[in-house]
Amino acid sequence: MCARYTRRVVGFAVSDSPDSVLTAKALQMAYQTRLKPSEVLFHSDQGMHYTSKTFAESVANRDGMTQSMSRKANCWHNAPTERFFRSFKTE
Repeated sequence: MCARYTRRVVGFAVSDSPDSVLTAKALQMAYQTRLKPSEVLFHSDQGMHYTSKTFAESVANRDGMTQSMSRKANCWHNAPTERFFRSFKTE
């Protein structure tokens, strides 16, 4: 088994009001950018955008993609991403 990962942004979407549709659009872009990989683990925190039915269906529609989430109130798992978005929102 070969592990494939990246620390670069592979999918994004921008909006004035974030919601699960916006998150699903970013997932779609990442999925296309990575050439529709199979057997992928999508890991996130337990934010409402990731726990919604809309987003869960979006993950389920990807070939072999599995959703994984950090434990509740565990900010350390997602610290680099949270720092990026803090800077992005400030800019």
